[in-house]
Amino acid sequence: VELKAVERYVNYALNQPVKVTSAAKGHDGGQLVDGNLDRDNGWWSENTATGPHRERHREYALPQSAIVALEKTRTVDHVSVLPYYFDRERLERYGRPRFQQFFVETSMDGKNWKTVFDERKNIKTTFGDPLERWFEPHEAKFVKLTVTYNSMLSGARIIEMGVFGPQKEFQAIMRKPADPGKIVFPINMSEIPPEKIDYLLD
Repeated sequence: VELKAVERYVNYALNQPVKVTSAAKGHDGGQLVDGNLDRDNGWWSENTATGPHRERHREYALPQSAIVALEKTRTVDHVSVLPYYFDRERLERYGRPRFQQFFVETSMDGKNWKTVFDERKNIKTTFGDPLERWFEPHEAKFVKLTVTYNSMLSGARIIEMGVFGPQKEFQAIMRKPADPGKIVFPINMSEIPPEKIDYLLD
């Protein structure tokens, strides 16, 4: 079966240079725009605690910012941000919301900024879906993300940011081969005790 290509908006931020105010080891600014949506990937700000007990008593100063320099001047009209998140099981165990507050700005010169995405009053828990905001189309050369608060008190932790405009592209759908070690075969019903079987139909 031939899979048809899917139309999508071009991500102008993808793999573009990023300058950050700080970054934890293994979580540099480039991971903010590398297209990898894995939860443990992304830009994390560094631990700012000092002294011999730095790793035990961590501190994370906020705000922290990341500036993406687009390849060239682009007409932009929406931005998506995927903050770090916990799975629902862990959230239930913690018993309290987990969220970050941030805002996104655009600029032509890297000095004068226009806010296009403002989540500084956000108190909603993130469950792994990117937050997306649309706005009036305008030209931009730089896009800045600033994290102002993290309910986990662990600094800026952003998995991915995308910057988009009206331009679209077609993405080929790649068929991934199955991993034989992860294939699960149906259970042999004959091996299950009758009292353990629930039938949908009599």
